[in-house]
This record gives sequence, structure tokens and C-alpha cells, in this order.
Amino acid sequence: MNVFIGGAAHSGTTLLNNLLKNHSEAFATPCETRFVENLDHVKSLYAKLEGSTHDFFVDLITNGVSFLRHGHAVQYEIRDIEEITLPNTKDFLKDFNTWLTALKKNEKVFFVEKTPSNVSFIKEILDGFEDVKVLIIHRDIRDVEASHKKRVLSVQEDTGRYGKRYATKKLEKDYNTMIGPIMWSKLVKNSLRFEDDSRVKVIRYEDLVGDAEKVMKEVCEFLSIDFQPAMLTVEGRNAADEKTSVSKGIDSSSVGNYEKVFTPIEIDEVHYFSGKYLKKLRHDVPNLSFSSKLKVILRIPFQLWKLLMRIFKRMRLFTPRYFFRYLKANLIKVFK
Repeated sequence: MNVFIGGAAHSGTTLLNNLLKNHSEAFATPCETRFVENLDHVKSLYAKLEGSTHDFFVDLITNGVSFLRHGHAVQYEIRDIEEITLPNTKDFLKDFNTWLTALKKNEKVFFVEKTPSNVSFIKEILDGFEDVKVLIIHRDIRDVEASHKKRVLSVQEDTGRYGKRYATKKLEKDYNTMIGPIMWSKLVKNSLRFEDDSRVKVIRYEDLVGDAEKVMKEVCEFLSIDFQPAMLTVEGRNAADEKTSVSKGIDSSSVGNYEKVFTPIEIDEVHYFSGKYLKKLRHDVPNLSFSSKLKVILRIPFQLWKLLMRIFKRMRLFTPRYFFRYLKANLIKVFK
């Protein structure tokens, strides 16, 4: 079985992945490979491959992001993966499925890959992979954007920590209470299209951190595997303040934290642009008054200007080749 995890950034995909990879029968990738969102690029590279298919696949699942950025094999760590000799048919999906089947032997019976952007490519995953299950985790967008804002404040308060990387880090850690909710709503809408598909399960972050054992038992039932109590032992977690990211365990203290982080107008903006899908995920959303809606609408030019300036500044930091690949990947997410 092949398990793909997806969801918006800061929505609990890492937590869900850590819980699943604790299962004794799981083989999980050590990084976000991003190969699904770059599938055309990977297929092109594989079609031109003259070396070992095994090395290509090992490199892909152990150095995914680096591999795709450089477009060629880089130094990789074997991680106890025994050599699997397969002919190269030049069909990436066919050969990769065959390799994954051969990989899952002995005590490792299911493969886990976590990349947040997988939520935008559910159809491609279902169509391209054999014996596949997709887990999508959604978190209240108000807390997601509050997490982004806390990251921004954390970076600004500790400029010396990043040195020459400060300009890049500042652009990476940004938030927008118009664009963020709009994109989040598109992701939720896309995932809910598959809620009747037996291969897809959508869970809420709030439910997971509120009762991890109950939710993980449901996840294990969905995957047709036994629940193991050891899965709930999480050594570390991500946090909006990177200085606290080493905290242990499953923590629900961030649920509803947006009220402490956002200004009233920022909360209204998030409600205006994502209220429909917050309600679909069973979150309480107040009705906005006419004056609140008007204030939000009047701030749209400001939010668009903020977005354009961020894009312009990021363009100056990218190499042309990588910028156009980055632009293509994000346009695909917008228009899907």
C-alpha cells in the first residue's frame, strides 16, 4: 500500500506523518519529496535516464527537493535500502510502482510520503499509483494564518539568527489574510470532491490534537492496519516560533490561538474569504456586518499590492531557471 499525505502548510501534515511513520510496518520518506507536484519534470528526467533505476528512485525518496531542484542525481544516503534491480521501461509511474512493491518486503508493508502540496494533486495520485490511499489534513485557516504571522514576528524579532539569509527568510515567512484564505478554500474544495472515494480520508487537525488515539485508530482502520500505541509517541513537533519547535508531544494549545494574534480587521478578512469552507469543516463562523464587509473590500487593493511586492522581491532572489519552475508550480496550484 502507498500512502500519500497532503494539506495546507502549517496544517499538521508533519504531525500526521510522524504518527504514521512510528508504525512498525511503515516505510516513510525522510523528506518532502515534492515529486508529485513536479511529476512531468520527474518523468522527463527518468525517460532520459541511462544509469541505475534503483539509484534514481532511492535518490528521489531520500533527497526529493534537492533532486528536483538540481535536475540530476546528487549524493544520497542508502538508509538500509537493499539493491532492487529493475529494467528501465522509460515509464516512470510503471517502474516506480514496481520498485515500491519490491521495496515493501519483510516487516515494511506500506510506503508513506508527505508533501503538503499533495492536496492539490489527489486525482493524479489516485490515477498514477497502485494500491493507494490519500490522507488529507485540514486545519482552521484562522489558526493557519495566525501561525504564519507568528513566524513572521519570530523572524523579525531575531534578525541576527539568520545573518545573510534574513532577506530570504523574511520573504519565506509571510502571511496574507486575503490570499491565504482564498488558496486554503481552494484546497478544501478540491479535497472535498473526493470525500466519497474510499481511497481518500479527510481529517481535521483539531480532532487529531484533541484526541490523537481516537483519530489514529480511525486512520489505521482506513488503511487496514493494526493500531499500535507506540504511534502516539512523538518526539518533536513544528511550532510557529522556530525556537520552540523542539517541544515534545501532541499539543492542542494552538487551537483557537488566532484571537490572540490577529487584529479584528484581519479576523474579518479571513472570515470573508474562507467562511464558506470553514463552515463545511464544522467550524463556527460569525456573520459579518455590512460595515465589516465594506472594510474588508476596501483593503483588497492593499493586500494585492502586498502580494505583488513579495513576488517581485522573491524574483530578485531566485535564479531564472528556478524562478520559472517555482512560478509554474504555483500557477498550477492556483488554477487547479
